[in-house]
Amino acid sequence: MSQSIETKTNLPWKVGSENVDYFVEVGTTPYGKYGLYKELVPVGPSKRGRHEKIATEIRLSNPEVFSDLQLRQVVSRG
Repeated sequence: MSQSIETKTNLPWKVGSENVDYFVEVGTTPYGKYGLYKELVPVGPSKRGRHEKIATEIRLSNPEVFSDLQLRQVVSRG
């Protein structure tokens, strides 16, 4: 009987397609706080692991939106 070793590359979120779909959650309050409004906006597909880069790009490309709303989180699925 062989025993497999659980490594970081074998974790469920590490195996998958190289490209994932990204979504940005915006709302009236930061992530973790209760607010009156929040919405998940699709951004599109990109390479895995680009959460911070996408957050920066979204904030810089839409400064007028983020004067009223908060970028709560960037979510990837796929």
